[in-house]
Amino acid sequence: MRDKFLPEYPPWSQSKTWFEAGDTLKMLCQKNHRALARARFWSYVIQDGILATKNLLDRLCAVTCLRCVEPCCHRARIWADFSDLVFWRLGGVLPPSGQLFFDKHQGCVYLGETGCVLERAARPWVCTWYLCPEQKKLLRSLGPGWVYTWEDSVKRIKTARQRMVEDFIEVCGRV
Repeated sequence: MRDKFLPEYPPWSQSKTWFEAGDTLKMLCQKNHRALARARFWSYVIQDGILATKNLLDRLCAVTCLRCVEPCCHRARIWADFSDLVFWRLGGVLPPSGQLFFDKHQGCVYLGETGCVLERAARPWVCTWYLCPEQKKLLRSLGPGWVYTWEDSVKRIKTARQRMVEDFIEVCGRV
């Protein structure tokens, strides 16, 4: 029985639609370059937040992911969403060459032998904010300061993503 909440294919799962989405965003960003200054500002806030969490995430992943018998990236059905595409375009981040998976029976195509082959900023947001139970346990063992820092960073990035997309739509959604 098909899960009604899990689409058969993620958006832009074919190469043609992936590049069309990227080209459309590129055109909109070029056409509205000046008006998108505030949205670009939020994309830089997001990049700073991701950079600030990189060392912690790398540390958590080094301890947990390489010894995991069922990696999230292999079993999870996640994909880049509209906010990810806007972030990559506005922030000047080189996006992945295609969607993360192409059907619900396959894991992430960017999972390599030693983990994700994508740079941290080029990963969909869900790949950054999701911590598996083992990573949450390890984070808690580092102390309450680390937990607070992580939760605060996630909250700030989520807020910046929301504002970035709102500003983008406000500018580019005009007819």
